[in-house]
Amino acid sequence: MKQTLSVKIAPEMKDRLAQLALTKDRSIHWLLTQAITRYIEQEERQESIKAASLDAWVSFQMTGVGVPSKDVCDWLSDLAQGKYRNPPLCDDK
Repeated sequence: MKQTLSVKIAPEMKDRLAQLALTKDRSIHWLLTQAITRYIEQEERQESIKAASLDAWVSFQMTGVGVPSKDVCDWLSDLAQGKYRNPPLCDDK
């Protein structure tokens, strides 16, 4: 079920939003909905990455198993040069 949400913005921002809506031939409502959706999805992705990183760190702290930094640096260097290959695997201490 959709609900109405009221947001207060500066008059200058409202003017910019109205101008953009005209330029894009979209409604202000559509622009705001898109902006909010994109922001929420971006923040959710970042939170997911943070959680996965924390889980990996905790796992490393408990097991000592990880990917050697040289292997990661070499892999990243290859990627930067357009050489795509699978990421390095963890060493099994």
